[in-house]
Amino acid sequence: MRRSLKSIAPGAAVIAMGSCLLGCGGAGSQGSVVARVAGVPITRQMLDRRMTVIAPEHRVPDAPRYTDCIAHQEALVPESLAATVKEECQQQYQALKRQALDVLISSEWLLAEASRLGLQAPSRSAQQEPVAAAQTEAARIRGRLAKSERAITAQQIASYYKANISRFERRERRYIDIVEKLPSEAMARVAMSDLAGAGNGSGAFLHESFDRPVASEVVPPRRRIMRAIFAARPHVVVGPLPLFGHYAVFEVTRIVPSHRQPLAQVRTSIERQLAGEQQRRTLARFVMAWRTRWISRTDCQPGDVMHKCRQYRGPLAPEAPLDFS
Repeated sequence: MRRSLKSIAPGAAVIAMGSCLLGCGGAGSQGSVVARVAGVPITRQMLDRRMTVIAPEHRVPDAPRYTDCIAHQEALVPESLAATVKEECQQQYQALKRQALDVLISSEWLLAEASRLGLQAPSRSAQQEPVAAAQTEAARIRGRLAKSERAITAQQIASYYKANISRFERRERRYIDIVEKLPSEAMARVAMSDLAGAGNGSGAFLHESFDRPVASEVVPPRRRIMRAIFAARPHVVVGPLPLFGHYAVFEVTRIVPSHRQPLAQVRTSIERQLAGEQQRRTLARFVMAWRTRWISRTDCQPGDVMHKCRQYRGPLAPEAPLDFS
């Protein structure tokens, strides 16, 4: 079950306010609240634990004085300036805090969304972090979204095939045995004899294959040999041909004519592609609505405001449209 705020009797409210004045606002107070998602608190203690989990070597800079962090950095780089080292420690601390709070807020969003969708969220104690439970709920939400999608129809597949027919055209492909980088025409003629003898000579030829190229795809020095390859008759040794200051000889061993893949052959791959595109669109729409919905219900303390808080007024960095985090 999700945690919820309960009504407080007037007398208890006075006591709670007095206690808060003594300790709730300070950075060192383990029970203080840094943010609330729809009334559910994220405490300083939860934030500190998450920072420790994600910090390199699990070392969190010791704000606000950063004594240990400075000593550690100076031990690594003895010539560092103290002022610069402290600034680096402060930056590391703030970056860790933003990252940790980002994860905790997103996790609460996922748990709240699962509850909104009527999914049975697992119960957790008041001290349990939401991150692990949220990972389970993210998978359940994805499953719910997948079930809501329509099956790809035969008409959609046929329409895609017709609109993208060039993608299913296959150019002529030629397989060759070739010897390159021959330093002289005389050596090229020896290599021609080797190829004609089915490799009984030096055997130093390569097996390669080429699709019939569009002229713009071939750099000028190779155009001559590509034209020769696609003009040659199969099983006839061709050469010597000048190539990059050397010579080459080749033999076409196999030709696969140009052809179009029939719809029946590519139906399954088209269906998978269309289904994947549909899933991405569905997920992108959900994520956008999910972020908007829960940002409006996320309140953060003044010193802890980041881009997922309702109070944030800074520039918005681009976010991945399919990212739950």
